[in-house]
Amino acid sequence: MRRLVLACFAMFSSPVLAEDLVVLRSSVASIRVGQIVDGGAVLALPAGGQVTLMTAQGKAVSLNGPYQGIPSPQAADSGDRNLLSALSGLASRGGVETSALGAYRNPPLGAGANQARLSKAGDINPFDNDTQCAVSGKTNILRIKFMPKGGAATLAVDSGQAVTLDVKDGRALWPQAVPMTDTADYVVVSDSAQAPGRFKLRVLASDDFSEGNLGAQLAAMGCDGQARVLLSGVIRAAKPVGE
Repeated sequence: MRRLVLACFAMFSSPVLAEDLVVLRSSVASIRVGQIVDGGAVLALPAGGQVTLMTAQGKAVSLNGPYQGIPSPQAADSGDRNLLSALSGLASRGGVETSALGAYRNPPLGAGANQARLSKAGDINPFDNDTQCAVSGKTNILRIKFMPKGGAATLAVDSGQAVTLDVKDGRALWPQAVPMTDTADYVVVSDSAQAPGRFKLRVLASDDFSEGNLGAQLAAMGCDGQARVLLSGVIRAAKPVGE
């Protein structure tokens, strides 16, 4: 009987696991952007302090000081460490909500905003000259800006046969004649740009993600620009603790 009582006491006194979180925005000097926070530990904010955190699964929460409490009290594992590390790295490289991102990368909240943000995050920006992500089986858009009247643009796997793009209003569907291959290098040549746009493509096999989790997946793939489109909105939509 004594053993049973001790076992029950141990079960109920064990610490509850909680998801770790990444700091995406902070006005508190001691809590830096990009820091990984133990979701089951007590976090304290002074009056006027503001912190936004997100789990690897995409759940975002906003803390407003004065605050002292556990930011992620629900029972869970610590979260996908690879996604947490990717989010941490993205946030540490300058955050995900700055005026430098511009209107395109700082979309408004409101009716239809989530869908618009998801759509823009899925757009491939070849002239960013960095890694771009696409979702397999979905309609993928190439952004070709400032196309002059009568101008032309082509897409090709690096050193492969170029295919002419049908550009309308600065956008073109990814042509079926060009296969989407994960980690392959592509080049876009356009009359609207002085130099070709070169990018490495990463292909996500599924789109079964929450908005925040998709942002983490994009960051893990190295698609920083697309991740920032989503996460800038996730930050502003984060609900204060208790709501």
